[in-house]
Amino acid sequence: MYNRASSSGNSLLKQTLEPLILNHNKQTETVYGYIGNITELAKEIESLHKPGDPEYDSLQEHIQQLDGCVREYLDMLRISEGHTKTLQQIVESNTSDLSKLEETYDRLSKANTAKPLDDDSIKQDEMYQTFRLEVLRVHDPTGELDWNKPQDDDEIMLTQQTLVVTCPWTRTHFNDPIECIRCHHFYEKSEAISRIRKHGYIDCPVAGCSEKRILEANLKPNPKMAYRIKQEIARIEKEKREKAAQQAVELTDD
Repeated sequence: MYNRASSSGNSLLKQTLEPLILNHNKQTETVYGYIGNITELAKEIESLHKPGDPEYDSLQEHIQQLDGCVREYLDMLRISEGHTKTLQQIVESNTSDLSKLEETYDRLSKANTAKPLDDDSIKQDEMYQTFRLEVLRVHDPTGELDWNKPQDDDEIMLTQQTLVVTCPWTRTHFNDPIECIRCHHFYEKSEAISRIRKHGYIDCPVAGCSEKRILEANLKPNPKMAYRIKQEIARIEKEKREKAAQQAVELTDD
């Protein structure tokens, strides 16, 4: 009787919290998009005048304001991702004592959001580095940030290999990429979960990967990489459209 009640409580908790986790991840990806938009705006402002022009210094005031916006968004992400991690920890704990749920959430969320962002940690953030580097390269195409060193697995993966934007099963561009936390390869979420529910598990289909018997619990969203993947897909599709338009012009000229 107790086990049945415990299982029912766990199931209800999971059904309640998983949509919240999904919503948190979507909001996180949206904020990454905001930072991307700020980066494009900063590049446009930077391009209005060259260093040494009388008006250039006044432009830098606007760039600094946008820099402050990026920093504020990064702090929002720190807090949001801390709460997402807290929800995930509660789901994975399989707790049956719902009477202490609020206490558990408060304790974990405080731990997961306790460390504020200082200047050094902001400078190591991939999105902030991208913002500063793209503005720098408006006038200095080969410029590098003196602190620009990969600090986490996502950044190392991006610098060591080409960003993969297609599902290894469908061979089409990702729509909703999800990461295998055991091998850090990405799959189309619906395809991976469908195969797991049909067969009980999956073996990683990426050539050369030895991970086998991957379960649904081994698949986790990665909003930062999902954003980067979708940005790369958008870039590829834009290049295709521009190439097709150029070819059409050339055919017309002929």
